[in-house]
This record gives sequence, structure tokens and C-alpha cells, in this order.
Amino acid sequence: MSIDIKKKVVIVSNFYNGANTSRPYVVSKFFYEEGMKVILYTADFNHYTKTKIENKKENINYISVPKYRKNFSFKRIISHIIFALRIRKKLENIENIDILYINTPPNILGYWITKKIKASKIVIDIIDLWPEAMPIKKVFKIFLYPFFKYWIKLRENSLEKADYILTHTNNFYELLNLKRYNYKSKVIYLKKTTYYFFKNPSIEGEKLRIIYIGNISYIYDFDSLIEILKKLKANLEIIGEGPYRDELIKKLKAEKIKYNFYGIILDEDKKLEIIKNCHFGYNGYKETTEVSMSYKSIDYFSYGLPIINSANGDTWKLIEEYKLGYNFQKNNLKSLIKNIKKLNNVEYAKKCERVKNVFLKYFSYKSYKKEMKMIIEDINRRKIEDK
Repeated sequence: MSIDIKKKVVIVSNFYNGANTSRPYVVSKFFYEEGMKVILYTADFNHYTKTKIENKKENINYISVPKYRKNFSFKRIISHIIFALRIRKKLENIENIDILYINTPPNILGYWITKKIKASKIVIDIIDLWPEAMPIKKVFKIFLYPFFKYWIKLRENSLEKADYILTHTNNFYELLNLKRYNYKSKVIYLKKTTYYFFKNPSIEGEKLRIIYIGNISYIYDFDSLIEILKKLKANLEIIGEGPYRDELIKKLKAEKIKYNFYGIILDEDKKLEIIKNCHFGYNGYKETTEVSMSYKSIDYFSYGLPIINSANGDTWKLIEEYKLGYNFQKNNLKSLIKNIKKLNNVEYAKKCERVKNVFLKYFSYKSYKKEMKMIIEDINRRKIEDK
């Protein structure tokens, strides 16, 4: 069964940043290529850089929202509520929506839209478990329990009304008990629409280089990274920005670790010139941060780069199963360092090759198109059966 063309698809996401790993970018690209009429709504605030979006794209509808600085704050909650309210008003004026595709969080977005807006089929794609996954101290979670309970209830209500439910990790699928909706729920990993495979550098007799790409924030375990760099006498390459940048650089200087800080690089060629000389990508999180699969790890995989990882769930399991790098726990860095030190060129090359194969199988745009076509065909089939 082919996908019907000229259907109207409305995509709503609070967190569209145009990156080729972001879920709304991949989703909108897919529907555009399938010949559908796509209407995309997002906030005019970049959650990752905490700045207003200045270079707005013509084919995207931006909703004005208040700014916020912290990932868990009253201002962020207000910003999300305003986004949901304004989106609902916009959608009330759109007729004949064939597919309404909603990225959550915020949970209030899914709740208000599914309660008020009519569409032939509604797809809810859970890309995060905010705020449950935030590294919040237990005492504060107890204090905030009423808010958490209400926020979770909003999500549950929207899931009941959805025609299809997606999430990007098996860990989320299990935590949310989505098997309750087994006929209409599925895990689709995060994807990246581009990849760049190159000949990986020699690891024997060479200065080891570890790269960190992405947001430099407090949820990441930079203390373990510094310890790893010290023990391996490795260099660090940093591509990114964030609130922890100055503190990280201060610690690197104090430990006399050689590093290069490049900031945010948008030019892919410049980025590649740095990455192609690196041996590992770093994907370490604080123990209080609940992460199963990150954009960061997929970014590393898209360059054929093995990773040093502490994220649990799907990432941990894939690394163990396919030997894509090394998993570590903060209290057991000796084993990690020992294994990297004894790694030779042959074994390292095998790791790089396995990373490339796993990326193509699970995280490439080609794999996404195959999975999504099956889902849309299922939605179309059930739509016919419902008539």
C-alpha cells in the first residue's frame, strides 16, 4: 500500500532547531518527500542555546514564547503553557488535518491538542520524559510530587486519544508501559539524515584524541572525562557551547590537559577536519541523569566513531552487543582505561567498522523511511477499517 499524496500533515514540536538529527526535522523531511502538504509549527526560542531564533525559515511557522535559562524552572513551565495555548488557537483554524504529529514534551501540549483539535489521525512522538528524567535531588522530587503527578496524568490522557504512539528508546517504552498500546505503539530510534564515513586514524603510537560534541551543561559527567584524559594522556577536542563551558575549561587548565575549544561549528567540512583525527566520542552523563539514547551518541556514530559511554538503556546495550566502544561507571574507570590502553589498530578498525554498520542499520535516514512507511500504511489501513 502506498502513501496517499496531497494529504495534509501538521507537525507540532516545541524543540525544532533545524539540526539533521532532530526528530521534527527528520519527520518533516519524510512527509515532504512523500508528497504531502506539511505545516510545521515550533517555538521561536531555541531550547539548546537558550536564545531567540533569529534566522527564521520561510516554510516554518514560529510561535512566540517567553525565554527561560534553566531546564527545570517555573519560567520554562510558563513558556511551554503559552506555546500550547497559542498552538491550539492556530490549529483551530486549520481544516481537514489528515495526520496531526505531536512531539512531546511538553505534556500539556499533547493534552490540550488531543482534547480540542480534530484530525483524521493523531500521532504522539515522545522524545523526552521531562521533567522526570532531569537530575533533580530526591528531596526536591518528593516536594514536587503533586506537579509531577499532574504532568504525568496530562501525558497519559493524550496517549489514550492518540492513534499511534512513538518513542525513541526501548527504555522509554518500558518506563511508560507502552505495551498497553501494543497495536499502536512502536520504538523508532533517533535518526540522522547525513553521515560521513572516513578512514579512521591509527591508534598505535599516536596521541589519543577524544572529542566532545554538543551542549556543555551540568547533566554531563565531565569529572570522569577529565580523569580518563589524565590517565590516557589524551587530548580533548570540544565542539559545542553551554553553561558549563567556563568551569570545564578551568578544570582542564588546572589538570594541564591539552584541549582545543572550537565553539559551535555549523560548517560540516570544518567539523569533519577535526573529527577525522579523533579516536573516540565522549557520551558520559552524571548518574542522576536518566538517558537511554542521545542525539550526541548518534552524531558520533554518523562519523564511524566509537564512543566512551555511561548512558544506560539502549546505548549501553548496543555498545555491549556490537562492541561499538566502551561503557563505564564512575566508580570503575580503571577497567575502561586498561582496555583502551591495550587496544591495537586491528581491533580499533573493527570497532569503527561495526559502528558504521550499526548506524546504517538503526540510525540512518534510509532505515527511518522504511519504518515510517510501515507505520503510515498501518494508519491508513486502520482508517479504512474504522469507516
